[in-house]
Amino acid sequence: MGGTWTALGPQPIHNLATFGDVSGRVTAIAVNPSNGNIVYAGTAGGGIWKTTDGGSHWTGLTDSQASLSIGAIALDPSNPSIIYAGTGEANGCADCQYTRGVLKSSDGGTSWQLMDAADFDGSYLQFSSIVVDKLNSQHILAGTTAGLLYSTNGGSSWSLSGNLKALSSSLYQEVSTVFEDPSNPQIFFAAVGEGCAGYGYIRRSNDSGYTWPANYTIKLSVFAPAPFGYPKISRVGLGEGPGGVLYASLAACSSTTPAYSLGQLVAVIKSTDAGLHWTHALPGRAPGLSDFFQGGPGFYQGDYDNVVAVDPTNANRAVFGGVTMLATSDGGATFTDVAKPYNNGPVHPDVHAVAFIGAQSFYTGNDGGVWKTSDLGGTGQKTDWNNLNATLAVSTFYAGTALDSTHMIGGTQDDDIVGLLPGGPTPPAWNPMLDGDGSWTAMVPSSTVVYGELPFGDIWKGDSTNANAWQPAGPCPSPYTAPACSDQTGFVAPFVMDATNPSYLYAATNHVYRTTTGGLPAGSAGWTQISPDLTTGSSVLSGGDFITAMAMDGHDTIVTGSYGGRIMLTTNASSASPTWENITGFGIPAFSSSDYSGNPWI
Repeated sequence: MGGTWTALGPQPIHNLATFGDVSGRVTAIAVNPSNGNIVYAGTAGGGIWKTTDGGSHWTGLTDSQASLSIGAIALDPSNPSIIYAGTGEANGCADCQYTRGVLKSSDGGTSWQLMDAADFDGSYLQFSSIVVDKLNSQHILAGTTAGLLYSTNGGSSWSLSGNLKALSSSLYQEVSTVFEDPSNPQIFFAAVGEGCAGYGYIRRSNDSGYTWPANYTIKLSVFAPAPFGYPKISRVGLGEGPGGVLYASLAACSSTTPAYSLGQLVAVIKSTDAGLHWTHALPGRAPGLSDFFQGGPGFYQGDYDNVVAVDPTNANRAVFGGVTMLATSDGGATFTDVAKPYNNGPVHPDVHAVAFIGAQSFYTGNDGGVWKTSDLGGTGQKTDWNNLNATLAVSTFYAGTALDSTHMIGGTQDDDIVGLLPGGPTPPAWNPMLDGDGSWTAMVPSSTVVYGELPFGDIWKGDSTNANAWQPAGPCPSPYTAPACSDQTGFVAPFVMDATNPSYLYAATNHVYRTTTGGLPAGSAGWTQISPDLTTGSSVLSGGDFITAMAMDGHDTIVTGSYGGRIMLTTNASSASPTWENITGFGIPAFSSSDYSGNPWI
């Protein structure tokens, strides 16, 4: 990169909800075992950050590395200045990046080396967890979307284990977590999935992860509530405390018989003998055990955020992270919601990481940054939590618009449409403008008119000087009865503004729609479909193909790209009936939707 770059933030975003300062998605946390104030946070798009004062101040460590997408972090227990980080995030989301390899630092994060990059290049795998063997620091295990990886030379080279796989070896396998027994370092546990092709398993190794005998395997379907049958399992959260006590949270695959939605909680299960025998608790039956994966009516995310951690000083205390976070202090007899993100609570939703630092004290990472508690989350009040996001600059922007260095807005993952505008805070702090998952944006030059988009093409028109001036301005407004609402639309759906005439906007589903009146009125009265289906038309997803990218040049040229790989062009977009040409094969490398496997709705 040439020239001089200046960081403009956001650092932080002053959230519109009750969470206080927010940042971006934190996917992994590792704490120095000798000093709980030294913490490393891995993020979805901002690399690795470090604090030496318990989160009051953060410093980015990996801006110049091969990847800023981090899925897992581990410290060498014999020398915590040695750090391993798996690039590529295994959370099944559309913006989860693939790996470039394993980053290693031997000096506490000051310098880094990309290990075994040639073997990882083009591998399409992502990391969920890394563990360094306490008995042999050269021996490292890593859970990935392709199975269990291991290294016997301190990360210099990696191999895929043939000893840990689903019992039906032909099925897709994913290791969502792997860790070492805190009481017996020769015992390792791993949660193994089969990509909704099978039921999933919890596996145990008695020889430091070298072999994984079948007689120490538990098939997770046995914990489905009778008499409804056994749903397949999309993801398993698994954690262990002292004395061989394990807890696991099971998220379902979509199923008709029995009736489950993708990511729905099936059960919380527990073992008190290092995985030999298990009991289970069902949602709605154990006191306080709500479906902590539920993000809304009929919408669940246990395939995206699903983590379990146990207090290292007391196995009766455990936390379960999903959309919200539940805690138990009596071994799973009762549960308490300690985050309450949708009930004026203090902690942002979508938990991906938990790292204990002592009795009842832990750090947690979610889609809004990092929080800390010293009382197991208490009862979910602001006084129970410390917000640690004031200097953590890792927001994930889906899209953004800049007129100049003082007029910028953008859509962030889970953290609003945000802006850096005259009259607002000075960099690096940014103000929120429109609450929710931000997406594409636009600004009218020499005007205070701005546009922001929420998920699935929900475009709004606003005024940068009036936070209450937002009004629906897209082709599919509530109550979602317009023709565009029947289209296939991405979670992040592109729209563009004609730079020569800002009254013209173009929005994409699997079709392109045009407004010549600045989006008003919203819906079919203000928008017209001007294209046929511009996608492959194939069911590359359960919802079909849709447009994921769109760019405009001048008044008439628009190019679109679909999730399934089709690229289309028009050079008369402003005409009554634009014509479209398929240019997919014109010097553009071939690719297909199978190059990506994940949840496109997150």
